[in-house]
Amino acid sequence: MSKRNRNRKAQTREASRSQVAWLVSSEAYDTLCVPGYTRLDRNPEVVTACRRIAELIGSITIHLMANRPEGDTRIVNELSRAIDIEPDPYMTRSTWMQAIVMNLLLYGHGNSIVIPHTRKGFLRSLEPVAASRVQFEPVTGSYREYRVLIDGRSLRISCTSFTILTPRTSGKAWASGCT
Repeated sequence: MSKRNRNRKAQTREASRSQVAWLVSSEAYDTLCVPGYTRLDRNPEVVTACRRIAELIGSITIHLMANRPEGDTRIVNELSRAIDIEPDPYMTRSTWMQAIVMNLLLYGHGNSIVIPHTRKGFLRSLEPVAASRVQFEPVTGSYREYRVLIDGRSLRISCTSFTILTPRTSGKAWASGCT
């Protein structure tokens, strides 16, 4: 190997050593690594990414479909109007969908609860429940049965719409489907 190549190789090694030394210095470590644990819902980058996903999903039209032998067909009636156009009188459809998606992605541990409100048998609104108000309580001795508690009060499962993003695979499995 010529002298010139040896010098060039030595310079390359020195340059990489200084970069590595900078990355593991105590000052860089203190700058890059925050002490303690930060929950995902308190990390601004994660919240921004989830909010963007929720905004994109909130802008998508929802179609109510029926399975037919000749193929799926779109249903256009008052139920599809309630779901796609005005699910809740106190928020827009986009805001309503964003609340559900944010619960699924961040706040609800992959779960989102929506309570349907009816009057005289007709659907009036679909209220998304904040994840901080919801608890799931497994029924003693069963992995499939559970109770939904909203603000500490038990709610009938048939009165809720339960959406799961990622069902729990370890520990107590509270639900494996939607009600």
